Amino acid sequence: MKRPWLCIAAAMMLGEAAAYVSGKMWLIMTVVSVTVLIGVVFVIYKKVTDKRRAVIIMCIAFLFGIFRLKAFDCSLSVPAALEELSDTGVQGKYTAAVDSIEIRPERTVIRCGELIVYADPVKENAVLPGNTISVSGKFNSIPVPTNPGEYNFRLYYLSEGITHRCFADSITVTDDRSDPVLSFLYRVRSNILAHISSIYDSDDAGILRAALLGDKSLLDDELYDLYKENGIAHLLAISGLHVGILGLSIYRILRERLKLSYMTCALISSVFISAYSILSGNSVSTVRAVIMLIIIFAAGILGRKSDIMNSAGIAAFCILCIHPYELFNCGFMLSFSAVIAIGGPARLIIKELGIKNSLLQALAVSFSVQLTTLPITAYFFFEISLYGLLLNLIVLPLMTYVVWSGIAAVLLSYIYVPAAYIAAGSSHYILNIYTLLCRFTGKLPFSTIITGRPALWQIVVYYCFFFAVLYFSRSDIRDRKSPLSMSDKATEST
Repeated sequence: MKRPWLCIAAAMMLGEAAAYVSGKMWLIMTVVSVTVLIGVVFVIYKKVTDKRRAVIIMCIAFLFGIFRLKAFDCSLSVPAALEELSDTGVQGKYTAAVDSIEIRPERTVIRCGELIVYADPVKENAVLPGNTISVSGKFNSIPVPTNPGEYNFRLYYLSEGITHRCFADSITVTDDRSDPVLSFLYRVRSNILAHISSIYDSDDAGILRAALLGDKSLLDDELYDLYKENGIAHLLAISGLHVGILGLSIYRILRERLKLSYMTCALISSVFISAYSILSGNSVSTVRAVIMLIIIFAAGILGRKSDIMNSAGIAAFCILCIHPYELFNCGFMLSFSAVIAIGGPARLIIKELGIKNSLLQALAVSFSVQLTTLPITAYFFFEISLYGLLLNLIVLPLMTYVVWSGIAAVLLSYIYVPAAYIAAGSSHYILNIYTLLCRFTGKLPFSTIITGRPALWQIVVYYCFFFAVLYFSRSDIRDRKSPLSMSDKATEST
């Protein structure tokens, strides 16, 4: 196989999807699916060449996907006390250790194993990761959606390993022993968020807090809707763009400026981006970017060249091994489909058409990402932005300056506050440009097209047509460029 990990990850995803759809009939579904898969793939490859090993590996990956999802379901061993409280549906008390905490203006969100707790705002550092708390309130399991088109909160929470929730009346710390590493990162995060809020006005602070540390507690709803309607809401989430900017910049500074060894640069950069991932909430797009960057660093140490598609396959495999339900998460789908678009259709278009101009290359990448993610966007958000393609060409390059301006402003705020305000100026004006562009495109005709949720068969037909067009266009371009076709044209001209 040319890209083995991409194929393995794809087969594993199919297995998990089959296990989820089949429900309790998963064992029968497994036998039938594997039999059909082996038969079809073997017949196809038998006619082309002998690739039995590839067939066997993909079948094993498919089976692994099925059993991994079911094993995850079995591993969600909810404590009996929590189950009892959820079944009764009355007020109760439950004691658990804190895994993470997020303090928002309107409420506090605490993660305790399989339980997520929503409570009134608490004081800063009153509850820390590792503390044991006693929660009083009403407990229930995450409900299954009952209305067509309703967001599936159960699937989302399952992707995080959460099965129950509680709307707490009161929280009491019964054991103040905390996790030293997570508590330190939590304090650092809280301190940085406070500095961002002190430097920027409310709108800019909400965007910078979301873009740099994944905190959307101060993000204005109207501003978020404006970004979402124009197809640039991805800028408000920690993504591979931000991690790539930070990770590669640090690596290049260490390697090119300080002249450190590949191993030292890779280790320092990997530790930094891993800590940043934890600091920003470990979103799936961040974890994906961290894994892919570590692969790039490892390739530099080994003197080899990394492949973006294969690296994405490794990242997907690792993420799904830990949290198999991430497969059904919007963030997972959008993040990996964007990477596949960059490494597949975009690279193909640039290579086959021989595009050398950087602006045209950016247009090809943006066009490929938009077309590849379009069905996913329509499925989860019920609408698409017609001008998002052109808008992303402007906002994405400028986002690098927003990130570095924000980082510089935060660092300078610890040294000399007036200098921090100066550093924050560029990000402030760029964010104002974003808002003006969004409002301008929002007034254009057909700026937002309401699609509703497309059916599964429509998505399959779309992707089949999309990749068929790419395949036959590639074949046509190669035929036009081949020496035989050139000689035929010369013969015809004479």
